[in-house]
Amino acid sequence: MRFRCHRLFTSQSRERVQGFLRATLEAGPPGRKGPAPPPAVPGAQGPELEELGARFSRLVHFNRSVFGPRYAPVLRGLLFPPGGGEEEEGGEVGR
Repeated sequence: MRFRCHRLFTSQSRERVQGFLRATLEAGPPGRKGPAPPPAVPGAQGPELEELGARFSRLVHFNRSVFGPRYAPVLRGLLFPPGGGEEEEGGEVGR
């Protein structure tokens, strides 16, 4: 019983942190006010989690701006194979 409660607690904490990071990315470019950190995440204080979210957001947006143009054709080819139906127009990845 104790193991199952610990696993449930760990799973909920992981989901909250992942949800926070997703919301941070959805908030837009770095520098905007991101979402508040989730309550009751053990081992991660609010300011530490906010800093992690800000750094993660900067890294993802940097990678998207630098590598997006190079990998957009590759990803488009994987997601929409030639002759496989409709192809999406546009050149930016993840937008």
